[in-house]
Amino acid sequence: MKKKQSNKTINTDLRKKAEKILKPDLILIEKLTDEEVRKLAHELQIHHIELDMQNEELRKAKLENEETRDEYTHLYDFAPVGYFTISDKYIIQKANLTGAAMLGMERSLLIGEPLSRFVLKEDRDILYLERNRIIKSRDCGTYELRMVRKDGTQFYARFECTAKDTEGDSIKCMTVMTNITEQKKAYKNVENLANIIEESLNEIYIFDANTYKFVMVNKGARQNLGYTTEELINFTPLDIKPELT
Repeated sequence: MKKKQSNKTINTDLRKKAEKILKPDLILIEKLTDEEVRKLAHELQIHHIELDMQNEELRKAKLENEETRDEYTHLYDFAPVGYFTISDKYIIQKANLTGAAMLGMERSLLIGEPLSRFVLKEDRDILYLERNRIIKSRDCGTYELRMVRKDGTQFYARFECTAKDTEGDSIKCMTVMTNITEQKKAYKNVENLANIIEESLNEIYIFDANTYKFVMVNKGARQNLGYTTEELINFTPLDIKPELT
């Protein structure tokens, strides 16, 4: 009901404005013949139809724009990575839902917070150095930080940032944050396994299946054979002990 009244008010206002613009001597109605009146009425009907068609096209375009906007919003908010717009003062200005969830906060409460609040104290120097370098050079940059969620839990994150000039002298950084905690755990497991192999008293050899050259020989094997790692890397098992093959 209110919408109908609002539309009626708008139409009335537009009519009043149109009447003010219309000049009295623009069309002398009393001097028109019947044929000219019918022709004028026909032209007005055609014009009315054209306006209706234009309104329909505008309505369709608006719907398409809304659909495109909704699709973009969905892709932005529910991407597997966090998207942030961060000011040159390290203030979070925009964030998608994934990014807010990664930091353990509602998006509405996250906006306006300094990014450093969620960075482990020991890693904040890395943040400041990298951000200053990116802003100064207007370049892209990638760095890793240990992050702290609102509840105190920690995770590793990789940041990919691009500096972007805005109106005035301010600069924004378009930032992508990826949780790399599982990658870090996997690398650590591989590193631990490599250390175990290296320190083993048993002789352990790893060689390329195509060239048969050694790619890794542990400490126990080096001590037994009397070669350095650099020397063994150029050898095959046949160069050392034929029985190994």
